[in-house]
Amino acid sequence: MSARVTYGSVSHAPTQVKSSKKAAKLWKRAVELGNVSAMNNLSIFYEYGRGGVKRDLKKMMQLLRMAADRGHAIAQHSLGHRLEAQRIRHSRVLDDGPTGMPLVPDEEGFKYLKLAADQGLMEAEHEVGVLYGASHEYDEAERYLSRAAAKGCEDARQMLRAMAQSRST
Repeated sequence: MSARVTYGSVSHAPTQVKSSKKAAKLWKRAVELGNVSAMNNLSIFYEYGRGGVKRDLKKMMQLLRMAADRGHAIAQHSLGHRLEAQRIRHSRVLDDGPTGMPLVPDEEGFKYLKLAADQGLMEAEHEVGVLYGASHEYDEAERYLSRAAAKGCEDARQMLRAMAQSRST
């Protein structure tokens, strides 16, 4: 399988490569040199086992955490989302509370989602707004959902309309 990907080098000059194996090799080298975008990109290869890289979810999470801790908004969102999804799967297995109780987000996952949202990443703003709403913190939910809606997130707009309707009844 031939893939055409753009690799942003450490100097941020994009280079076209024709194979995902070559991209993986270049990203590995860029990770060694501290390139944060390469950390995020290579994590995807580990997640799906692409580019001759063996599927390794532990390595994927390690790379995401490295990029997230260095301020990469997409990696922060991706890591936070994954940590939050793990918490949801775990809570469904345990059936940890009655319906209608405020949802308590995963502390670490929420931290990374909020970091991404505070950098203006629309998807993270939406997700943080949803989590605030599930936690019954409606003012914060509205603040983040409004930011996402202003950037074109239709799901955030729908949630804001639903919140407004529930307040008026």
